[in-house]
Amino acid sequence: MEKKSRENILNRVLELLDNKDYESAFDIIQALLAANPTDLRLHGYTNMIETFLLKQYLDTFNKLQSVPRINPQWSDKLTQLELEGNEGYLLTQIDGNTNIRSLVYICGMKKFDTLRTIKKFLTRNIIVLES
Repeated sequence: MEKKSRENILNRVLELLDNKDYESAFDIIQALLAANPTDLRLHGYTNMIETFLLKQYLDTFNKLQSVPRINPQWSDKLTQLELEGNEGYLLTQIDGNTNIRSLVYICGMKKFDTLRTIKKFLTRNIIVLES
């Protein structure tokens, strides 16, 4: 990737961070990191954005006490979802009784990845939360 183009993309990331659009900024940084895995600056951005997102997730999920359950509208369509292995496993653990804190421990993924996946399910309306 050309240096000027890369700097333009990083400037876009900074704009997104200023607007608190951490999800979009994270996605862009991850794409850049896939192409430049040894770039320490990108790793720094990743760590910073993960910290912001973790705080958002903790707020959204009521300090991990919320209990997710499958949205009834999706209950008979779950097999139609295109999920990665870890996402599928996590979804099978959502039973309407287990809180998010417990899901983080039992699913075997990094805490950040677990919470990001749960947020993805919530955004896609696959699950709903009960406090």
